[in-house]
Amino acid sequence: MVKIFVSENNICWEKSVYEAVANRLPQALLEKAGKYRRWEDAQAFLMGRLLLGKGLAAQGVNGHEEIIQYNAYNRPYIAGANVDFNISHSGGFVVCALGSNCRVGVDIERIHDVNVHDFADCLTGEEWRRVNAQKESLPEFFRIWTIKEAVIKADGRGLQIPLKEIQSDEQIYMADTLWSIYPLHIAQGYKAHLAIDKRVETIEVHTISIFD
Repeated sequence: MVKIFVSENNICWEKSVYEAVANRLPQALLEKAGKYRRWEDAQAFLMGRLLLGKGLAAQGVNGHEEIIQYNAYNRPYIAGANVDFNISHSGGFVVCALGSNCRVGVDIERIHDVNVHDFADCLTGEEWRRVNAQKESLPEFFRIWTIKEAVIKADGRGLQIPLKEIQSDEQIYMADTLWSIYPLHIAQGYKAHLAIDKRVETIEVHTISIFD
């Protein structure tokens, strides 16, 4: 089973709220959040870790910040647990995916104005044709983009994998792994996808407050 935890991030925290959050997270994370220039990004980073803690606690994994490790490409994972996670944020939403006995990757993007021609080198010929065939190209572009991002985040090698080598589809074979792709309907005006290294029957989406 895979669970998706979603929380809104559209209001800058008051000092009392930040202090409540700070009491629940290690100092190292707070220092990392403090390096972000925009409050939206700093909050999203902290909210992602709070969502992760809630999800893991529900599965009986506690003290996760002490057992998070990183692979050679800086992808975080939970040492000694059969649970994988991935976090993404964009606009007013933060998303955390948790999978048991599987590998997961998630990406969410707010649909916004971009020059899609700037990303032509990231798309296959077929993907580029799909984008240009649409009267409104941006939703299709971000649909394709979030699929690619979800897969490379699940794989764990990040941008070591050229995006143009990934053909967005319902299943993607890459590096001896068959990734299953699932669209996530988070909110109007957003595109989001989940990549998993197996087929699953159930994906639960929970919209929660980090302060519940």
